Amino acid sequence: MSDSIYYSSTDAGVAAIILSFLAAYFVIILIVGIVCYVFNSLSLYQMAKNRGFDSPWLAWIPIAKTYLMGKIINEKVAFGSWVIPYAHVFLPLLPFASGLLSMIPFIGWLFPIAYAVYYYGALYRLYRMYKPENAVLFLVLSIIFAITQPFFLFSMRNNQEEEYLA
Repeated sequence: MSDSIYYSSTDAGVAAIILSFLAAYFVIILIVGIVCYVFNSLSLYQMAKNRGFDSPWLAWIPIAKTYLMGKIINEKVAFGSWVIPYAHVFLPLLPFASGLLSMIPFIGWLFPIAYAVYYYGALYRLYRMYKPENAVLFLVLSIIFAITQPFFLFSMRNNQEEEYLA
């Protein structure tokens, strides 16, 4: 008796079915990702255009989109009465900084959490400026189900912004 492994045609058929499901899954994920990207970019583009910004097309460039988001929220993120200025600088740079700082032993895990808190603070400010009555609900759903964020932004892209900070 030999030590070689024999595969039957049913094994090959099962493998083909599994690979087909995996391929279909990845295609669906790709399509959902593209739709979310388009809705998110279109929303920020329209908000920037409505505000009269010189370069709303930045909404279509991944890193520049966070810069534009910082400009749309008037360059500040608020946590209670504490206001952090320069959101248009921090939003694009903090993912890189938190990625580098996350490699620090023992405390590195704090930096991605701090970035997430800052980002969601900025997102809350955006929701609060354009849809104040639903800002908390939109933020909670955006945190739990990230796929909802582009659709919330899209639903309020033509709303008039309301400033609520001094």
